[in-house]
Amino acid sequence: MSLKDTPAADTTTKSKFRIDIIPSDEEGCRFFLEKYKPFRIAALQQDAAAFGSTYAREIGFDDAAWLGRIRNPLATTFVAVESDDDRVVASTSLIGPLPNANPASNPYQVVSETIPQNNVASSDNKNHDENGEPLCFQMSAVYTIPQARGQGLAKSLIRAATEEARNRAREHGRPLALSVVVYAANSAAISVYQRCGFASGAEGPKLVFNALKNESEKELNMCGRTAGFRALFSEMSTDQQWTAGLLPCSLGWMRRAESAKINGDRNQILQGSPFSKLFRNWQLVTSFPHTSSNEIAGAQEIAHLQ
Repeated sequence: MSLKDTPAADTTTKSKFRIDIIPSDEEGCRFFLEKYKPFRIAALQQDAAAFGSTYAREIGFDDAAWLGRIRNPLATTFVAVESDDDRVVASTSLIGPLPNANPASNPYQVVSETIPQNNVASSDNKNHDENGEPLCFQMSAVYTIPQARGQGLAKSLIRAATEEARNRAREHGRPLALSVVVYAANSAAISVYQRCGFASGAEGPKLVFNALKNESEKELNMCGRTAGFRALFSEMSTDQQWTAGLLPCSLGWMRRAESAKINGDRNQILQGSPFSKLFRNWQLVTSFPHTSSNEIAGAQEIAHLQ
């Protein structure tokens, strides 16, 4: 069985695993039902707290419901599989482009509401093609079975999904906004995302009601921080840089920025940034009064993951 190999696969992952994208063609659909479906069902049964959906719900899905996921034009499924028998041991989904960078905690619901009547995702949708606006994606359901943990598979999947989103943003000539929603109690997952360059939003955890589980849980929206910011930042106009709220800074520069912010001097802030010290310390400037939280979250640029 040969799926679509991802060029972004982490070469440090042991050779007994590989990272693939499941295509939506006949072969991919067969793989989805035979390999991915058992993986997903087992994961929901064994680690219910890690998912927004439930085993009781998805065990009742017929094949048409499962295939609806893989055929969804706004969902790309990445899997880590054992090279010898194609058994799925880890996966994640990349959802988008989305109308904005703050989708609901269930991205599949947002996707279903975004798809046009003819079930074709249009790149001409005005929600995604505003000049200078970021192309928004959400990473969902990064999960590795217990037996395969500790081998860097989650990190490899995150890298692959990020690279896919970055390439698609480049194709559109747009900046990239990439986020992930994680349960605030899932410290292990939060740690993985942080090591891959994601940072928690300034608003912190939010209590969200999950209708599928009939319970409320605290969720944390994490956004991709820039790792290689020079090229992307140079491509943005001054206004876009300001609106993005993403500025490279040292702590000393942050204090100068706060002082300049009070006087509303944008140029002073931009000119005062320590470009000579790029890649040393990155922080999100989220307190400018004219920059909304949506604008901040919608401009989390990702060049690549460290």
